[in-house]
Amino acid sequence: MNAPPGDDVRRGSVRRVVLALSIVLAVLGPLVGASAAQARPVTIQAPAPPILRDAAGLHVTSVTRTDDRLFDVTVTTSALSAPTSVRVLLPVGYDAAPTKRYPVLYLLNGRGGSQLDWTLAGDATATTAPYQVITVMPSGGRGGFYANWLNFGKGGPPKWETYHIDQLIPFIDANLRTIPKRQGRAIAGLSMGGFGAMSYAARHPDLFVSASSFSGALDVSHPAAQVVVDVSTAEDGGTPGQAFGIFADDPIPWFGHDPLKLAENLRSVRVASYVNQGALGGDLGNIIEYWAHENWVSFNARLTQLGISKVAVDYGPGTHAWPNWQRALREEMPQITALFANPPADPSIFWYRTTDQYATDYGWTVGIIRTRQELAELIVLPGGFALTGSGVAEVVTRGGHPRDAVCTAAVRVDGGTTTTQRAVIDANGRLHIAVPLGASAPGDIIGRHTAQVKITGSGCQ
Repeated sequence: MNAPPGDDVRRGSVRRVVLALSIVLAVLGPLVGASAAQARPVTIQAPAPPILRDAAGLHVTSVTRTDDRLFDVTVTTSALSAPTSVRVLLPVGYDAAPTKRYPVLYLLNGRGGSQLDWTLAGDATATTAPYQVITVMPSGGRGGFYANWLNFGKGGPPKWETYHIDQLIPFIDANLRTIPKRQGRAIAGLSMGGFGAMSYAARHPDLFVSASSFSGALDVSHPAAQVVVDVSTAEDGGTPGQAFGIFADDPIPWFGHDPLKLAENLRSVRVASYVNQGALGGDLGNIIEYWAHENWVSFNARLTQLGISKVAVDYGPGTHAWPNWQRALREEMPQITALFANPPADPSIFWYRTTDQYATDYGWTVGIIRTRQELAELIVLPGGFALTGSGVAEVVTRGGHPRDAVCTAAVRVDGGTTTTQRAVIDANGRLHIAVPLGASAPGDIIGRHTAQVKITGSGCQ
């Protein structure tokens, strides 16, 4: 993990291709097939639009219904600098079954695209019609890359992850008859949206039971993926480095969103990825798909190394285009809905990697004070946990512990002396445990200290 970034790609020919790719992307703009034609839906007699109320920081400005299944909602949010729209496909018979609840598929657009793409070019209306699933298609910006942009340390909008994860999901759950839990929620996307689907699932595995990528960037430490990300920010008015920073200066923010680097987090998620092989000697679509295939190979090799089951489909020769993504969605829908019908329980043992200072997964929270950003890893085990990182951490368990319980945490860092402390129990029955890990060192990608923590006491497990 401490090897210099990009050591896996050093050939001169690769550098030339990456340079050519950046020039072509800058000149030609949106990726081939990533944006649907800007056609307008035909206006027909439609049922009254659903009544949608403000929720989770989203303010509804308009709702337009096209037919008995399709409607669009425009919202404003402090997470974005301009209004944004969401397209929703209801399952057949939704209005006629007022007490029935439905699982949700979040379907993400690619670079240069919008929330309209999956219905205008992706055949999503017909593909989803046989299934009792609500399909939500938010805008991810033309080049937002499904992240809260660093903006060179200033923060602020665009905050795409805040919008999608913290606001849109609760908004949909508040306004539609969803199954508002992980077992009733899946995510998928194409190209940039394929990255977004897998990145969101890796960063929030407690929110999604399934994640599907179609020609997605699944290894953003790959030089070609870095070029695409940096060029893509221009589609949303940004400049290279504005989203994740400059990779050569600090790769950690990139790794914190990278499906490959966060693959451990996907152990409890159904993972599926589809790709064609592309060709370096072809047109732009073939070149992009060639690099998507390179990402696909690395990502799935890592899943295999970790023993994580997966659906990994290589369609063979083909380009970065809608017919392949239509096919992938058609093949995914019966598998996703079968999982909705028989979903797994939340895991009692899980791994969670993060670069965030504060992160929550399956009801556990980790907060770390440290001098520099690194990857930290929490492994929840029977009777305790292990935490790898640097600095001083507080781990908060999921709730349910009796308020009158007396719980003791035995903490042993780097195999040294074991210290004990009485865990604080809050009003929600969550245990608060302090973990002094130790100092970091320049160049560390993963924090260098590991604490083993055993929790004992009646009612404390």
